Amino acid sequence: MASIAKDHPSFPELASILPDADRTMILSGLSDTEMRSWTMAKIEEYRHCLRALVAIHNLVAPVHRLPDELLSHIFTYAWHERQSLRLGHICRRWRRVLLDTPKFWVDAVQGECLHAAGEFRDPPGYIAAVLERSGRLPIRLSVFHYTETLSLSMKPHLWRITVLLVHAETTDEIEELHRTLSEGLPVLTMLLVRYNPERCLCDHRDAVGHCERSTPRMYLDPLPAHSLPRLRHVELPAFFFSQVARPSLRQVRLDRVDSVLEGDHENPRVYIKDLMSALAGCQELVALELINTLPPRNDHFNLEPRQSRSVSFPVLRRLQVEDRADQIMELMQCIVFPPTAYIHIRNTGIRGCLRECLPLELLEAAVSGVDQVSVSMYSAVLRLNADGKRRLDINTMMESEDLRLMADLLPSKAAVTALAWASRYLRCGEKLLLLLRALGPPLKSLSLSMSHVDIEEALNALRPSDDLHADGVLCPHLERLTLGFWSSDSPEWEDTAEVPEEVARIVAARCARIHSVLGLRASRLGTQLTHLEFYECLQPAEGRGFQRHFYEEKDGVETLRVVMPGKSSTFWTSMNPSLQALEELVDGSVIFSGFRKQIPIAHPW
Repeated sequence: MASIAKDHPSFPELASILPDADRTMILSGLSDTEMRSWTMAKIEEYRHCLRALVAIHNLVAPVHRLPDELLSHIFTYAWHERQSLRLGHICRRWRRVLLDTPKFWVDAVQGECLHAAGEFRDPPGYIAAVLERSGRLPIRLSVFHYTETLSLSMKPHLWRITVLLVHAETTDEIEELHRTLSEGLPVLTMLLVRYNPERCLCDHRDAVGHCERSTPRMYLDPLPAHSLPRLRHVELPAFFFSQVARPSLRQVRLDRVDSVLEGDHENPRVYIKDLMSALAGCQELVALELINTLPPRNDHFNLEPRQSRSVSFPVLRRLQVEDRADQIMELMQCIVFPPTAYIHIRNTGIRGCLRECLPLELLEAAVSGVDQVSVSMYSAVLRLNADGKRRLDINTMMESEDLRLMADLLPSKAAVTALAWASRYLRCGEKLLLLLRALGPPLKSLSLSMSHVDIEEALNALRPSDDLHADGVLCPHLERLTLGFWSSDSPEWEDTAEVPEEVARIVAARCARIHSVLGLRASRLGTQLTHLEFYECLQPAEGRGFQRHFYEEKDGVETLRVVMPGKSSTFWTSMNPSLQALEELVDGSVIFSGFRKQIPIAHPW
């Protein structure tokens, strides 16, 4: 093979950046093979030099000159997600310091939910390693699936677990958790079990009734009395509560995934006598939530007389029950609590009204001392407040008899000063007037969100008749009035467009109607409102036939978008005279708070 010419045009340029000895070697006339062998050797030599130079450069950087103690302190704030583990790949010193920083590994344990099984299963070695490296610090642990392998990894660390959250799908996992709890967790204060049972094959409709497995119940021994000495807060599937119940508990939430299928073998049932027996040992509770805890009524065991199974909670502050109406009634008859406790009831069934959810004596106690009442016929919600604190929230159908009952109870038990009523599209004017007449003179604040027809009926009731004296006027001490007119016959328009003249005329007519009522009240009573607010709710007309619109909701209530015309628009020019006329009859603010529009969403099915 021919040697390389010393005057090769590219070599002097390439060689000029190399040391003299290397440049001399390149120009010494080596063959191609010799040149390739020599250059590969020099590449390795320079690669080692480059690594050494980079290491020297990094070593003199400020972050690498920090004391180990300060570097460890920085690492305690470094965990964000599992990629934070790459900090241990920077250098041997960082890895050593990171492994000796327990707080970092505590955050690794607490910063995510560990998967002991399933599609996203974490290697058992990883779970054991992060637990071990967290040292002796207290930890809060969250896991998906509770397996025997996980239990073994946790065993050396049970003494320092303060909060344990378990996502489980089978009763086998619950049994494994029960074995772990039996060994004792001396500092555990909160135990949360999210139970979402997997389906048995017999859940398929064609297999119901042919499964060999029996009706699901679960029999586990109660945990030793000393096993969870500091436990204060539990959220459990109802069937597991009897094993965990203890006097130290202050907050309890029990639930059961509701299933209408017979083959629900991974979803054990609990019966009211077992539930009450377990709750009887937790009389220092301040908060109790029971969510679909009981099976259907026709599946109950024979019950003892009520007096023998009632449980008293003398310091209870909050009681929440969500179930079907008959189960709610059964539970409420078994629980005794202070009259000042906040009660939240939600009927999850398709039947049942207010009278079928609450015993009469309990309802009487709940309304005692109430000064604010809120009724939403649309959302089926009754809310009672006393001294600014919630007393009762109940979400169920309200029939005319329920409102008559409230109209009888409230005047004798309370002095209601504020009433809020929402019925949206329903014709409920007569029901509102029944309550208004019962509440009587103490009422000072009235807020109505109703169809414009119902509000017209309410205004007629508030308007004094010619043959009435001041003491015969409805709500004579009324100070604040808010009116929301719901209408489906108003034309629609884009939010940014000018308000149509027809809509402006409708609003002006509302002002004139309000003015006539307030003028008569002022002349008859000698007093005026201190606050007046009104707005328009635009409800699009439903389609023909069975077509229906669906709208955004939050907490069961439709979300409304507020549209306020610009101050320079012709709408305000036409409205100002009407508003000024109203201001003469109000000793305070007069507010038109705009237009409320429903927010449409895709078909939910």
